[in-house]
Amino acid sequence: MTATIFFIFAGMFAWRVTHLFIDDAIMERPVNFLFKISKSNKYVLKLLTCYYCLGFWISLGTYVLITVFTDYFYVKSFAEHIILIGALASFPPLIQEFIPEEE
Repeated sequence: MTATIFFIFAGMFAWRVTHLFIDDAIMERPVNFLFKISKSNKYVLKLLTCYYCLGFWISLGTYVLITVFTDYFYVKSFAEHIILIGALASFPPLIQEFIPEEE
């Protein structure tokens, strides 16, 4: 598998995990527990329900796991790390924009 295809799959994985936490019913109880904790703080609640915010943290975790356990992302400089993290973090909100909302 080439690094480009692996990168696309990693981005899809980041979107799916973000979607799982924000929109899917399977995660309703654990997320509701977090919402009860953050009910008094609206800033934390916004961070838990925003595709940009939560997608960034999940993408960052995905990137760290990929760089630690695989050799698909062979980077030479700090700037390449930042660019790849930003590119992975753009997947969850970008994909979510193309999915029609349910009514």
